[in-house]
Amino acid sequence: MFHIKTFILGLLMICALPFGGMAQTVDGRIIEESVEKTNEQSLDNITDENFVTASLIVAEPSNVIYSVMGHCALRMECPSEQLDYCFTLESDTQLGDFIKFFSGKCMARVVSVPTSDYLQTFATEGREVKQYPLNLHIKEKQLLWKNLDDEEMAPPHLRFDFLNTNCMMMSILMIEQSLIDEQIDFSGVPDFMKDVNGVRIRHHSEHTPWSQFLYITLCGATADSRIEIEKSLSPTTIEEVLSQVSIINTSGEKRPLFQGSPIEIVASKHLYWQSTLTPRLLFGILLLFIILLTVGEWWFGWKRLPCAVDTILLIAQTVLGIVLLYFSLYSNLFGSRWNWYLIPLCPLPAILYLLFRKLRNYYKVYLYYAVILALFMVATPLSSQLDFDHQLITFTFLIRCLSKFFFGKFQSNKKKQ
Repeated sequence: MFHIKTFILGLLMICALPFGGMAQTVDGRIIEESVEKTNEQSLDNITDENFVTASLIVAEPSNVIYSVMGHCALRMECPSEQLDYCFTLESDTQLGDFIKFFSGKCMARVVSVPTSDYLQTFATEGREVKQYPLNLHIKEKQLLWKNLDDEEMAPPHLRFDFLNTNCMMMSILMIEQSLIDEQIDFSGVPDFMKDVNGVRIRHHSEHTPWSQFLYITLCGATADSRIEIEKSLSPTTIEEVLSQVSIINTSGEKRPLFQGSPIEIVASKHLYWQSTLTPRLLFGILLLFIILLTVGEWWFGWKRLPCAVDTILLIAQTVLGIVLLYFSLYSNLFGSRWNWYLIPLCPLPAILYLLFRKLRNYYKVYLYYAVILALFMVATPLSSQLDFDHQLITFTFLIRCLSKFFFGKFQSNKKKQ
């Protein structure tokens, strides 16, 4: 593999690299060998735009959490030399690397895979793969291949995260770096791509409600900011977004990023599974159950069931709060260091309960927290992270807090009498 990669680099490089090999003539004079220079001159004379072809390869989503938005790579071909590779962003898959991934410290790098092997993986999974030919000049395609080779030779140095460093970003960034006196023009992208991150994430993941719910929950206040468009693209919206993107030169002339229509190179077996039980439906059912439970508690005197449900809710709230704290304060894998859902989902209520539940007026804590939850719900329009699905959970906690407060007040007044 190393000899093949060396050959590719020597074949497709544009700019001559310093060549360290020296040859000594009979009379003792030292001259530089001209092999590299000869290769460069021969490549400079190439005018056939199809000598090298470059394409964006996009695989459809899968049910695996890290691939629910699909996957993309760059395919580079040199038909005359029978060279065909896909360059993709990957990291190691050892146990320690999974731990690094969830701690936000996973380092990734570009690797090349023979296209036949790369496509076989998706064919086995039954995932459709489309090829989008890039509308680059021959020198840009040569430079793109060289840059990809250089990136592969470098040690892992790209810290993976969902918003800034991913397979889509790597592909677009490598294309941008390979343009000669040109740049990518994103001015024609759909309006949602010009909005804040929360709007973009929801649009990219609208096909998978549970993944959307997870991403929005974990991305934190980053949902209210904007990052560069090339960093916030997704394989799921390739045709919708990149079909509106152009390459523009210094003279203002534009041409489409893609050349022609996409080509299906792996057929889909339609194995992608979508749950009919969406977050909105599930948490709506939970809220309805809590309302009925609270009615039964006050009208029919239920005690054991409400107590058991409150315990479960408190445990769930605490566990989710710890997870949010981890991703927000330590991992930073999904976004910023502040997360609005640390207000309804946090370990503080459990801590207060364990420390002060035996105090006579402890029931008043429920009222204070209920007010905070109510204000949090009112604030929904103020942040792109906040939405109706999540506030169903907040409303569930609010109802139980009010019930606990009034029940505690009733018990306190009863003792005074």
